[in-house]
Amino acid sequence: DVPVPILFLSAKNDELVPPMHMREMFVRARENPNKYPGVEHEFVLFEDSSHNNVPIIEPQKYYDTWERFTSKHVL
Repeated sequence: DVPVPILFLSAKNDELVPPMHMREMFVRARENPNKYPGVEHEFVLFEDSSHNNVPIIEPQKYYDTWERFTSKHVL
């Protein structure tokens, strides 16, 4: 097991991975905070997008989200 933060990106109109499934994965990842103390997972919902068009439909939010997350957890 490697304690790494997970960024869950979900599109409200996703036809392949429904938002409720992505939300459930996010909730399950956070269920045991004692296993990996200090590891922060994030969930971001894109209101106007579907599975394959988030960077096209909501580019500002998409790239801002990636920049914020990677600046905080990777760089």
